[in-house]
Amino acid sequence: MDSNNDFIKDWLEGKISQEEIQSKKRNEDPVVKDFHELITKSARLKTPETVKQDDAWKKLSAHIESDKSTDTKTIQLKRWIPLSIAAAISLFIVAFLFLNRTTTISTPLAEIKTHILPDGSEVILNAGSEIEFKAASWSSNRKVTLKGEAFFHVKKGSSFTVATASGNVTVLGTTFNVNARSSTFAVSCYTGKVKVDHGTSSVTLTKGLATSLHKDALSPAQAFDDTKSTWREGDFYFNGTPLHMVLSELERQFNVNITFHGDSTRLYHGYFSNKDLDQAMIMVLKPMSLHYERDTNQGIIVK
Repeated sequence: MDSNNDFIKDWLEGKISQEEIQSKKRNEDPVVKDFHELITKSARLKTPETVKQDDAWKKLSAHIESDKSTDTKTIQLKRWIPLSIAAAISLFIVAFLFLNRTTTISTPLAEIKTHILPDGSEVILNAGSEIEFKAASWSSNRKVTLKGEAFFHVKKGSSFTVATASGNVTVLGTTFNVNARSSTFAVSCYTGKVKVDHGTSSVTLTKGLATSLHKDALSPAQAFDDTKSTWREGDFYFNGTPLHMVLSELERQFNVNITFHGDSTRLYHGYFSNKDLDQAMIMVLKPMSLHYERDTNQGIIVK
């Protein structure tokens, strides 16, 4: 029994070669055989998409607490089960939860944030945006889930995927912008090459090309001015954008509530900076013959 425990301990520490493991299996050692099967099956486990890591750990802890008396009796009645196997199970559960733990980075309203990913890739988050990724398994799975808008500067390496509710963007090493809000999905490529997927359709972008989602279909790749200053510097340009989308961006950049009961589908062509609220409101509203006033609740009413 002690020799088996020592063997499994050395196995967990990486001191046992594959030849020694196979030799033990050929000798039909039941403990080694069961432990090898445990490792093989554990490697195929996946986290259910609908279960959060913290919730899974809480449920596991509650289950262990409720079964303490049963576990104690089992050990007393079946001493042939090595304690190292029980320890190994706990080790794999902890490792499983750790490897699948999700890191979340978000930006509040009126703030733009830069975050460095585990491989050195850079992501700049626009106001009111969020990304999620798994840091522990990043080297083998460079995948980011995005809600909102972000600019990515990806280090060269394995495939890098940005997943959104409306579609996925896949690259190897490049710089690109993704806007994935509730009513928008648009991708612009600044360097390198980007593949954009939505359903069964796909569009490949190179430097200076962009695509967006219209009526559940990706538009063909089209040129955009990649030399113009962008939201990363606090500058926002619009070309035929519905007014309600422009007002929403103003709300995000200045953390204000804007009320407008007019025709919000009118198209806006212009620019604003997020450095000064009053100047930004004038830049947007004056060309459209609109004006604004502040209400008693620190909000803004557009008329």
